[in-house]
Formats: sequence, structure tokens, C-alpha cells
Amino acid sequence: MAAVLHKPSRTSISRSTAKGDVTQVEDFTRGPMSGMSTRPFSAGVHPNVVLYHASLMKQPNSLIFVDLASDDPAAAAEFYSKVFGWHHDPRYPGLWHRLVPDGKFLNKDGSPSEISHLNFGVFRADNARPYPDAEGAAPRALAPAGRRARIWIEVSDDDSVERILGTAEELGAVILWRRHYWPEFNGLNHAFRDPWGNDVVLWKDAGDPPAIPADFTREAAP
Repeated sequence: MAAVLHKPSRTSISRSTAKGDVTQVEDFTRGPMSGMSTRPFSAGVHPNVVLYHASLMKQPNSLIFVDLASDDPAAAAEFYSKVFGWHHDPRYPGLWHRLVPDGKFLNKDGSPSEISHLNFGVFRADNARPYPDAEGAAPRALAPAGRRARIWIEVSDDDSVERILGTAEELGAVILWRRHYWPEFNGLNHAFRDPWGNDVVLWKDAGDPPAIPADFTREAAP
């Protein structure tokens, strides 16, 4: 049964070989996944890969948005509004707030596409909505220390990593690292942890060929 590979921010598909390996057939367009190498990888273990059976699905399931837990959604939404310049939309004030980046994803030629940027939400940890019971359900506290899902943000050409990290730190974030290069997705990256314990990775494409500043740390490709 043929399998189709779906990856975020990608316009192409790839098919599995007889040995179960998957190879990219087109470049990514823009975003944190841009510039991926064309080396084969295992379809069963490679991160961020979801396989769909073509005979069962003609259109992949879509990621519509992600929301983060906070004990104060209004404050968290204001934090992200100031750090990234996103519009704060308090849909259910104090309970569930939405952040809306303006503009649309860009085409390869730099012109705006018809696809709007993804929204992102913040929910109150002690009463996560939606839920059938109006009072919510346990757990009602923020998760303890430990690894969680991470948010990846591509820094626009109209903004700067320095401003974003500076604003985040002024508002209570902790800087996790600065000035690092990851060859897997050709990304210059930096990261911070917001006041509610969520990790955010800032991303800029390094170009083709990669232009990596001398003071950036690097890691070898796997």
C-alpha cells in the first residue's frame, strides 16, 4: 500500500521505497522547515513525519491551531502580543484568548499568498475549554518542570531576533540559548521560556549556501 509523506509548510509529497525509506522530491518553500536536505530517512522514526495511506486519505488532516496553558490567559496573550506584534483577540476573556498574526504566508517570489498565518490560543489551566462540564476537569494546574511541546516561530524580515529576545526577557521570559545553527533544517536559531513554562524557538533560514556567523555554535548533522 503506497504511503504519502506530509510535512508542515511543504508543497511536495514523497513516496516510500520498497525498503521503507522516504526521500524528499521537492524543496520546502518558506518557514522553519525550509532548506531540508534530500537525504533518505526512515519513515517510521524520523521526527515530524506522519504517514498517511493514500488509499484511505486523499487530503491530509490539517493542523488548525495550537493553544498553551496559563494561569492568566489575558496576561499570557499580552506577553505574546508585545513580543511578536500579534493581535490579541480575547474571545472568552480570562478563559481563552487568541493571538492572530497579521498578513499571509509568502509565495516563492515574495508576494503574499492566499493562506493566512496560523492562529494560536491561550487557555486557563484550571478550566480548560472546550469541555462538556462548565467547571472543567482535573488536572487544573500548569505542568511541572520537564520537556513539553515547543513553539517554533520564523522571525520576519521586518523584525529582529534581538528585539524579540529583549522584549521577552523584559516581560519575564528566560533565555534558553542564543546564536545556534542546526543544519537539519538550515536554521539560525535562538530560544526562550515564557513566564508560564512554554518554550519558544526563534528561527531564521541561513540561506543557500548557508551564511553562518562565526560566533554561532553548531552541531553536526545526524
